[in-house]
Amino acid sequence: MAIKYSNRTEVGLLYIVIVAFFCINYFWLFALTAPSDPLQYVAPALDHHNGFAFLDRTLLWIWIRLCSILPIDSNQVGGMSTLVLTTATLALGIFYCNKKAGFISASLYAILYIATPTIVDIASYTYPMQLLTFVLVAGLVFIDSNLSSSIKAFFIGLVFSLAIISKIQAYIFIVFSFFFILSLGGGVRKIIKLMLISILSSLSTLIVIFFLLGIIDGWSILKTIFEQYFYSNASVQYAGRAAGGFPQFYYYLAEPTSIIALFGLILPLILPRFRAAIIPASIGIGQLFGILLIYVVTQRGGPVISNYFLDSHVFGIIAFSVVMSISLSNGNINRNLVCAVVVAFFAYYAYLALTLPTTDSSYFPEHLERKKNIYFVILNFSLVSFFVLYFRFKVYISSTMLFFALILFVLPRMYQGVQGALFRKEFHEGYHITSELIRSLVDDGKSVWVDVSTNHYRESVYAYRLKQVYRAFFSQGQISGSMVMFSEQRPDSFDVLLTTNPSHAFDEMPIVLYREGKIKNSESQLLTPEVINASNESDYKIIGYRGFPLFKAHTVNCHSDLRVYSKTDDNYLALISYAKRRDLVAMQGQAVKITANGEIENLPENHSLDLFLQYLENDKWVRKTVKFDDKKTTVNGHSSIELTTLIPGKIKDLEYGWRVNASNGVSAPLTLPTPNIYMLRDKHANTIEYKNYTYWVLE
Repeated sequence: MAIKYSNRTEVGLLYIVIVAFFCINYFWLFALTAPSDPLQYVAPALDHHNGFAFLDRTLLWIWIRLCSILPIDSNQVGGMSTLVLTTATLALGIFYCNKKAGFISASLYAILYIATPTIVDIASYTYPMQLLTFVLVAGLVFIDSNLSSSIKAFFIGLVFSLAIISKIQAYIFIVFSFFFILSLGGGVRKIIKLMLISILSSLSTLIVIFFLLGIIDGWSILKTIFEQYFYSNASVQYAGRAAGGFPQFYYYLAEPTSIIALFGLILPLILPRFRAAIIPASIGIGQLFGILLIYVVTQRGGPVISNYFLDSHVFGIIAFSVVMSISLSNGNINRNLVCAVVVAFFAYYAYLALTLPTTDSSYFPEHLERKKNIYFVILNFSLVSFFVLYFRFKVYISSTMLFFALILFVLPRMYQGVQGALFRKEFHEGYHITSELIRSLVDDGKSVWVDVSTNHYRESVYAYRLKQVYRAFFSQGQISGSMVMFSEQRPDSFDVLLTTNPSHAFDEMPIVLYREGKIKNSESQLLTPEVINASNESDYKIIGYRGFPLFKAHTVNCHSDLRVYSKTDDNYLALISYAKRRDLVAMQGQAVKITANGEIENLPENHSLDLFLQYLENDKWVRKTVKFDDKKTTVNGHSSIELTTLIPGKIKDLEYGWRVNASNGVSAPLTLPTPNIYMLRDKHANTIEYKNYTYWVLE
């Protein structure tokens, strides 16, 4: 049966798919510029007078500058420029697959595109790879067409030039270009002519781009760009993370969408009946080999970074979609059913974007290192077996069954990409929301001391990144940089302190003693953890231990402490908690300060002692600790240690106390005072709720 191309209804559905992808990502998954890789590309584009440090990504710089013309806030420019590229890549892929192999191919490509975590995770998160992928896919549309050989040669040169100044790993495209021109045939003279056309096209493209940059920005900018790249950044890029060795790329074997893309790259090369997909497969194989070769030559090592494979992955699913459409064209698949599946997939995509909770990391294809993800290994083994039976041994499988089996393989992976995108959105938006609030205070004529952290970065790192975001997007027109001070240390003068650090709140606001550190009764004998935990009368419990620690509560003249002994000379570890069930209700949503009510005695140098508080949030334990150091944490010769933190409003469990790690036995019992708990008298005083974030504003 011949391939059936799209009718008007199906074409309309494909247009809706493209618009839906853009809207879902813009309204629910959109990532504002992060103060890491994205900011180093976006900030120079918004203020281009100092040039750009990445010569091999000049086209990205130009593209973001063009997008800055759009009537949107400056901190949305990076995300919008990237989302336009990922949406355009979806649109070009749909156009190519529909033209090459019909509606089934275009539909399958759209489904695989949104089911791929590698793509969805960074749909609006600015990397050079999205632009490189778009350039190569756009080139595919032109070179795999009915254009004349000369025009194809021209586009080959054009695409190579645009790709090489999108990201350096496009270097390998020159190999594909050479063999593609050879494949055009026509004799030696014609091949030489086509190669000259391609070379002249490539050189002309580069000359025009840099000539226009020189005219617009000044010729000194070109000198700056080249100097910055060749004198510093080229060597940095070559070294990468300088971790050494070769990354564990076999992790990709646990990603179903990667297996599908890999089949898409291989099948057209080994099975003649799928030669229709030979060009996208060849480009994808080339790009895959090119990035692997970079790692082999540089030995830069480091983690498995999924976005480095974005180009080869997209070409893999393009080729696979064409291959599958050719296979399915021999069966009688219900096209209305395919339309329904496409609609259902995008509806599920929107549902996930609206309902999934935020995770604590973006997408990494490292499932094999986690035993709980053996499911994906089994899934992929089944997928490989399925494809081998169908493509190699030509086992009969109905078209409808084949299509739905494929859908079931990729459906579980969609949530991973959406969760990754949600993480990138929510983890970095705090920088922008805080900067917006700072700007409003500065506009009121106030100098602001900022000590804020809205994610898990330590305060010093967060302050540095917050400063970068504020200066890039919110400080325009500010008269003096001294109006805003980003620091954990108190500046000499300021009008307003904007903080999420509860230590400042305890310093500046009235507090109350919630619980005084006392143990009701002394214990006459040493107790094991099992005996303590079984007792209903004990004021403490052992929530974790290793070795053979023994405990004895001691009270004299209203002063109470806990003595910790070792049953043997072996090492031991103990987590001692003083939390009661009622503390969970009382401390939720509160800023708390925990201090030692008495002396810490007999702590040998080979021991470690932490004051800790931990709570169960979103089914994960979050622990805050402060290490006791008797050389540093003393005041007037007395033990002094405190832990200050803000406890979330919705937690399921709570513990606080001491964590003891003893080495080489204990010569004398370790004496631990019972902690005091302090809270703010009014937890809502001097607070401001701003776009789902809570700050203290102290004047």
